Amino acid sequence: MIYDKIAETDQCEFKQELETGKPKSWLKTVCAFANGHGGVIVFGVRNDIETYSFDIVKATYYDRPHKPFESEGFVSFGLATRQGKLTNAGVLMADQWILRQNRIFCTRWNGQTKASSIKDALDDHEYEGCLLRLLNRGKDFVETHNEIGWTKTPDSRIEEPSYAPRAVEEAMVNALIHRDYLNGGAEVTIFVYDDRLEITSPGSKVDGPLPPEVDVTKITSQRRNPIIADLFQRLGFMERRGSGLRKIREETARCANYREEFLPLFIDDGQTFTVILKNMNYQSKSKPDQVTDQVKRMLDVLGCDSSSALEIMERLSLSHRPSFRTTYLVPALNLGLIERTIPDKPNSRLQKYRRIR
Repeated sequence: MIYDKIAETDQCEFKQELETGKPKSWLKTVCAFANGHGGVIVFGVRNDIETYSFDIVKATYYDRPHKPFESEGFVSFGLATRQGKLTNAGVLMADQWILRQNRIFCTRWNGQTKASSIKDALDDHEYEGCLLRLLNRGKDFVETHNEIGWTKTPDSRIEEPSYAPRAVEEAMVNALIHRDYLNGGAEVTIFVYDDRLEITSPGSKVDGPLPPEVDVTKITSQRRNPIIADLFQRLGFMERRGSGLRKIREETARCANYREEFLPLFIDDGQTFTVILKNMNYQSKSKPDQVTDQVKRMLDVLGCDSSSALEIMERLSLSHRPSFRTTYLVPALNLGLIERTIPDKPNSRLQKYRRIR
């Protein structure tokens, strides 16, 4: 077997080049994958630790735990083998952009959907490289678009953010450490709309999709990338016991301008995992010119009935649930045109929607 290194996953292997003259060097990996659960070999990646730098990891480790990052840390943290080869975790934590999947897309959309007006995007950035860099750049992007109001008191003032900064960080950490890095056709995305923030990561929960109606205080955590998760825990970005979703809701609820309608939502469609944070400073105005054609179509098929999301999608001949939520359902809810029949349990499997008369 080839498991002579501390691998971030036993389904991904990096090779510097395809050695046609020495096929055994990579056919061993093929055989190992064939006898297991399959896997991916990525050619064209050098994994000698001397080739890359880790300044961001070292600086972060010094700033947060306030300890110098010793050379032995590469092995003890699982970033490299004793033979000086990078593990898959090391590839993700290096300063350089080695793996294509190691990037995030950040967009501030103009409206409540991706095509609300002539000018679709107001701000758009792509970042790549070390996961810690992605975390910081993602937080900075949200911070730029996080409008903070305030209420004056007799001796001070109370800040009222659109999004709780700690909840944003927790959602970003969750997206990066639980991402399916074997999926090269999708990216971690941070989409800011007028009324909400959506952070989406490729890959469902490892132990199965998150049920629609679930108590986030009782979710067990099975980590897809345990070495990365352990490093983030040592840096103080997360806890070991899998309390991320609970913390997102708790940190949001701490804000002075929080109301029950701003409860963060978690959507797991079996392919991606999305955290939705509501803009707590967004003021909905139901003007006719704000009602999109998609929302009008949904209102027409909804009629006077109370219908589930699946029933509405069938009437609209739609099959992609995330697009339906983003383009039809969420805008109609935010405009106050429809309401949930079970408002205190937004993710209930019995949830239905009806027009507000």
